[in-house]
Amino acid sequence: MRTWQLRAMGVIAGIVVGVFWSNPALGATVEYQGPGGDLDIPTNWYVITNPNEPATRTGETRLPLKYSGTYPTGTPGDTAIVRNGTTTTVNGSLDAQYLSLGGPVITGQPTGSPTTVYVPSGSTVSMYSDDPFNPLRLNIGGPYPATLNVNGGNVNVFARHGGGIYVGTSSTGTGVMNLSSGIVRIEQAAANASVLALGFHGGNGRINQSGGSMRVLNSPGTTTAFRLGAGGYGQVDLSNGWFQIDAVSRIGHEWTDPDAILPDVPGTGLFTLTGGTFQYGYRIIVGDGNRGDANVGHLRFLGGTIQSDPAIDPSIGSHLWVGRGMNDTATPGAIGKMTYNQAAKVNVWGLIMGRDGWDDTNSQMELKINSYANFDTWYEDLLVLQGTLEVSLTDGFKPALGSEWRIAQVSPTLPGPGFYVLNFPKITPGFRVEKRGYDVYLICDDLVHPGDANNDGAVDESDLGILEGNWNQDTILGKAWEDGDFTGDDLVDVNDLEILNANWGWRIPEPASLSLLLAGALALIRRRR
Repeated sequence: MRTWQLRAMGVIAGIVVGVFWSNPALGATVEYQGPGGDLDIPTNWYVITNPNEPATRTGETRLPLKYSGTYPTGTPGDTAIVRNGTTTTVNGSLDAQYLSLGGPVITGQPTGSPTTVYVPSGSTVSMYSDDPFNPLRLNIGGPYPATLNVNGGNVNVFARHGGGIYVGTSSTGTGVMNLSSGIVRIEQAAANASVLALGFHGGNGRINQSGGSMRVLNSPGTTTAFRLGAGGYGQVDLSNGWFQIDAVSRIGHEWTDPDAILPDVPGTGLFTLTGGTFQYGYRIIVGDGNRGDANVGHLRFLGGTIQSDPAIDPSIGSHLWVGRGMNDTATPGAIGKMTYNQAAKVNVWGLIMGRDGWDDTNSQMELKINSYANFDTWYEDLLVLQGTLEVSLTDGFKPALGSEWRIAQVSPTLPGPGFYVLNFPKITPGFRVEKRGYDVYLICDDLVHPGDANNDGAVDESDLGILEGNWNQDTILGKAWEDGDFTGDDLVDVNDLEILNANWGWRIPEPASLSLLLAGALALIRRRR
């Protein structure tokens, strides 16, 4: 195996492009294939150049020196495309302006075949450009499936005019990024922000992070840098490592045609944190849209830590905004949901449920409980709790009547109202909430028993009907106790049916029956005396 660098293709570029340079058609794209490198597959890579734009390009070398802290003044790099259906390991350095895995369509390459690229320890993929007019992008999955595995190496996108990393960019393709170790970094150098987008314009994009570091570093402002489910389906599963976004994030929002020709496409986003740290700057908008928008966003914290960036001025809005869609009875808006359990740590500036703090129709919160421990949730200054509150018991936990949990703490650090609103029009039967100073408590004020989905004091046909109505429905918002999810895994399946069956026929004794039981107990005590 020999060390391969994409820059070595510059020699071939000069020869091949020179052949086409004699009389190219206006705007024509010149295609040529480079060496296969370490896998000894001679057709793994395409490099595309356009000799007519800009006119100063000669084709002699298209790949500039590697990023070294400042943006080069030379011509941008080429567009590199990994052939569909191949598996490639980058050894050494790969430098380009535009890198595409799983498309676009090139004459002669397979269609529909999955593409896989590995970036192991010691390897670097760098994308950067001094082109002031054209953004650069790393595309993964579109129009064909593709996977990027970062297992120790570095992936750098240094944008000059927007762009970034797009995972799942087509309705016919699926993009996946697996980050187990190493660093993926997106950083801008100008006013136009770079973007990490998953599930874009009908695409299906996913990041599975079990280690390493994901960083999207933009200049201060409110420009959206993280789009999860932007007119498609986007999902992040963070189980370990560091995930940082230093600008506004939107989870579940529409794709809008900038030319206003095509209709908006609704988006769905799910972010699940089970370990590691998710740090954000500015705000996270979960479920973003107006009347009639079908966008759905879900933040699910089942472990690890979510925290706002302490270096960001919180006065500009470093808060979670859950359910930003306006609503009325005729035209539902975007829906946002936040779920967390007792294992997760939440330490952020503030939480607002409902658009502008008044619309509570589209906001949902779910608490998963398996013990008497308080929730580790700390809000620095602002807390607006309203909408729907779901309480789900997990791991067979049965709370005693009168049990209570602190579900939120507020510590006002800025001039202002501190705690602001507590208004849950809908709460899972058997529970209520109460404000005590700047803290919020959940209280169990009725008997809650496994299998009793509607909490009517009996496990019977009505609970079975609820379970059947939600059977095996895998939705972005998940299922709760009221839907028949007695295990707390967001699904209603055979495991919940077993719990229902084990408790079938249970019911709270009627008052008359209680009197008879009490009389019998007293008689037994007298006889024993």
